[in-house]
Amino acid sequence: MNVDHRASQVSLRTARRYAAAMELDETAPVRGANPPAKVVTALVLMWINAAGAALGSALIRAGMDDAPASGDLLRAQVFLLPVVAFAYAAAATGLHKRKNWARIIGLVLAVIASATALLRLPDIPPGSVLAVIWSAAVFAMLISADARAWCGLAPRVRRAGT
Repeated sequence: MNVDHRASQVSLRTARRYAAAMELDETAPVRGANPPAKVVTALVLMWINAAGAALGSALIRAGMDDAPASGDLLRAQVFLLPVVAFAYAAAATGLHKRKNWARIIGLVLAVIASATALLRLPDIPPGSVLAVIWSAAVFAMLISADARAWCGLAPRVRRAGT
């Protein structure tokens, strides 16, 4: 009788451990679930940035054949835009796979895009303003709590002022 009681206690403890391990954290995203709206927005904007950089590089390269003396800036853009396109594509792919490094790369790319757009503001005002707004939107979506949670980071804890 004593052996049966001990065996039932062990199985009860084991069952409780498994039940506790199976409980889902309500704040953590479930694997395989759809990303939050802010993450989807960031993904769409980043893929559009990747496509735009790749297309821009192809258009500049096609225009360079017609121009007899292309400037150094155009040559640099032909080299840099595919790198930027690859970086945006890698960041979007990684973010979709819930990688925090991809979120950080997306944040850095958004800051760089905003800075370059602000530098070009006197030359091309409408395009630069749109680029700043676009990059700010990407930054805002990636810095959000939803994006942090999607990548598996714990929510920030606000401390009370002392």
